[in-house]
Amino acid sequence: MLTINLKEFYKQLYTDYEMVLVPIEIWNELTHWKRIEHAESQQKRYYSAYLAYEEGMTESELMQRLLSAEDELLRLYVKKTALKTLPTKQRDRITAKFFLDLSYAEIARMEGVDESAIRRSMKRGLHTLRKILKNI
Repeated sequence: MLTINLKEFYKQLYTDYEMVLVPIEIWNELTHWKRIEHAESQQKRYYSAYLAYEEGMTESELMQRLLSAEDELLRLYVKKTALKTLPTKQRDRITAKFFLDLSYAEIARMEGVDESAIRRSMKRGLHTLRKILKNI
């Protein structure tokens, strides 16, 4: 029998140290799976860096690629957040126009309103978005 700390093997379940006696076979199995998980995480880390790397690419080019990908994700997040600041109708109309490629007439028909109301609402919403994104 060996004494193990359950916190080492079950970090999500145990926040404090919990020492228990287990048979050697159980300890061997637990450490085996812990090693496998560690190896998988290392492989994942290695291959994610490898996939971003191309033949003949310098380290600075690789870093630039990774940073530009991170910047693009940040830009998308900011745009999505800016869209959420709009009133629901404006947000839905802009989404229908630019993401679903619906015409003003189709949006007006779906909502049962005049096409000019859709155009005015979208114009105000786009103006608001421009102001928000201009400050970023």
